[in-house]
Amino acid sequence: MKKTLWMFVLLGASVQAQHLALRSLQAPVSVATRQNLETFELLQFDANRMLELIDGISGNVKSFRLATPQHRWDLQLFEYSLLSQNFLTRLASGKVADARTGTKAFRTFRGYINGDNQSRVTLSLSENFFKLMVDDGKERYFIEPLDAESLRSDVPGNQQFIAYRMSEIRPSGNLHCGVDSDVHQSVSKEITAATAVKPCNPCAIVRIA
Repeated sequence: MKKTLWMFVLLGASVQAQHLALRSLQAPVSVATRQNLETFELLQFDANRMLELIDGISGNVKSFRLATPQHRWDLQLFEYSLLSQNFLTRLASGKVADARTGTKAFRTFRGYINGDNQSRVTLSLSENFFKLMVDDGKERYFIEPLDAESLRSDVPGNQQFIAYRMSEIRPSGNLHCGVDSDVHQSVSKEITAATAVKPCNPCAIVRIA
C-alpha cells in the first residue's frame, strides 16, 4: 500500500512539472492595439521557463499543459529546424557573428492538441522570446510579445505578452495582410521565376535588427 501511494505521489509530481501557467497582466494597452482587437488577454511569462520545461521532457515528443486564465491546452510538440544548421548572424552594427552549428538560440516546434490530430500548433522559442499559435479547427489563437507602446515600465519587456483570437481582429481599411498585397504577389512571382532559371542555395544568414 505504501509503495502504491508513493507511486501516485511521484506520478502526480511528474504531471505537475509538465504544467506551465501564464499569469494575468495589467498594462496600459496602446490605442492602436485596442482599435485592432475586439478583446484580448494580457499575460506575464518568463520564456526561459518554457525552455527549462521542454528540455526537461525526455524523448522527441514534448507533451505538456499550457494554461492562461482563460484557456488551457494539452499540447504535443515536435522540434524541427527552421534555420540552416550552419548560419551566420548579421548584427545591426554590420558585423557577422561566428557561425553556430546545431544552435538552440532559436528553436521551432510544431504539433497538435493532445487527442486532436486535426488541430495545429506552432511554437517559436528562444531565450526571452515566445510566440505560439494554436488552431483547434474552430478558432485560431495567438500568444505573442506585447507591442512596445503598451509595455509596463516596471515589468521586463520580454515577459509581457498578448493573447487573442483570429476572429477578434478588427478589419481595417488601412491595414491588410502583407502576404495578400499586390506588391508581395508580384515579388513572389519574380523570385519563383528567377530561382527556376538559376536555383540558389538556401539562405544561411539571419539579419537581426
